[in-house]
Amino acid sequence: MIPEDVSKVEKALFLLVKSALNKNTKANVTNDIEVPIAPVFGPDVLKFDHMEWGKLITLAKKQGVQAISLDGFPQEYLHMIPKDIKIRWDKAVEHVEERHEKQIKVLKELTAIFKTNSVSTVIINNMCISKAYPIAKHRECADLNIAQPGSWEKGNKAIDNLGVNVYQVNKKHSIFNFRGITVHNHNIDLVKTEKVTLDNIEITIPGRDFAAIFLTRQTADNFLSSSIVMRHLADLSLFFEEHSHDINFEHLTKELNRQRILKIILHLLILSQKLLGFEKGLKLIFEQAKESKYLSKKCVYSDFSLTPMADKIRKDLTTNEFVKSNINDLITMSKKERKALELKTLLSNKWKYSLFKRGLFYKTFLKILVK
Repeated sequence: MIPEDVSKVEKALFLLVKSALNKNTKANVTNDIEVPIAPVFGPDVLKFDHMEWGKLITLAKKQGVQAISLDGFPQEYLHMIPKDIKIRWDKAVEHVEERHEKQIKVLKELTAIFKTNSVSTVIINNMCISKAYPIAKHRECADLNIAQPGSWEKGNKAIDNLGVNVYQVNKKHSIFNFRGITVHNHNIDLVKTEKVTLDNIEITIPGRDFAAIFLTRQTADNFLSSSIVMRHLADLSLFFEEHSHDINFEHLTKELNRQRILKIILHLLILSQKLLGFEKGLKLIFEQAKESKYLSKKCVYSDFSLTPMADKIRKDLTTNEFVKSNINDLITMSKKERKALELKTLLSNKWKYSLFKRGLFYKTFLKILVK
């Protein structure tokens, strides 16, 4: 159930996304999807003024669910959307679809470039997750994540030779911008990979166990470094709904506990259950965590009620600025400017560090200072 203290604009968005994501999916939904939509948008119950419609589409953009939220509208209520708002919304959907197509085009081009340089490329999550969505091209694509096991430095050089700036974050991670798409290149070893078809092109992706660990780690990092939005919750939940039979949850839960992100992932999955209705990942991870005695009752409740921390995250979900630095700005920033930005982000997210590891905030603070 959606918390009672949300605004009607927030509630409308949550219900629209919930409706859209549960269309033609194999999801194990915890409560009725169709029934709550009608009373929210029924003309006798709720009439948005023009300002509220504007707030709804603005919030949908901020949460990375512009196309998905429009997919969730019952056809009989589409006429309620003011004409100018509907035009903006339709254009936003077109932009999301064009972005998806652009990433596919960039992926094809990069794959060909790397192949010419004898570098094999593995696509990690991102667009592969879109396959779990009812309409794949309506998942808002963020950055593109790739891995080049054994050829990472060679891959970076191939891009550098094209005259593209490659920003090396550390010995395991580099970033570059190619044709307007930010690409993260990871230097990791992959034991298992498989080939799949995405938009009529064959790509190599990692095994589901690695993909699950990478996605949860990336979600936790996003939460800690800036914040998460509804798209992150949807990615996490839909991935587990789609691949629950292909994942070793005992191994995954053990790894989440080792990396000290088990609690935050459970809080996020509880929040996703309340807002979107998905619970497979939550149940399977919780059962493994309980069996392995990784949890105490202080961490998460066995009835999956909304924990105080999950509710705090929910409030942060709709109020945080979620401002992400443009990669070109990041690359061209001076060391002093980059350090100032990192410190500002760190201080604004101080409360989140208690969920990970005691002393992590101060350790990270000192690490930035001595860079």
